[in-house]
Amino acid sequence: MSTGYVQEAAVAHASQRLDEAKSSAEQLRARRKYQEIQIKQYETLKGRAENAAQRQQFEDAILDLKAQTEALAGEEQDAQMRETELEQQSRIEQAKLDQLQDELDRLDRAVMNAALHAASTRQ
Repeated sequence: MSTGYVQEAAVAHASQRLDEAKSSAEQLRARRKYQEIQIKQYETLKGRAENAAQRQQFEDAILDLKAQTEALAGEEQDAQMRETELEQQSRIEQAKLDQLQDELDRLDRAVMNAALHAASTRQ
């Protein structure tokens, strides 16, 4: 297997990992936003509660959601850091592939020039 194919596979793998990381980060953001909306809804319902027991149920639910949201914020930060690392790795792998392609192009030109030169000296 040639170096070019190996590097193309490395680029494809890095790209796939980056796509997965982006998807994971987006899912975490969506979950956090949904929980923030739920908290606001529960706060509204708590204000409309008919008795102390209902208010306490909503307050407990709000506290639970806030704790979950804080945990998600940490996970989201980790996912963003991973996404950034994978973006960098993907750029590195693509740069390696570009460098290999440039080298192959240079070698192709050198071979063509040598063949042309050899053909012209035979005539």
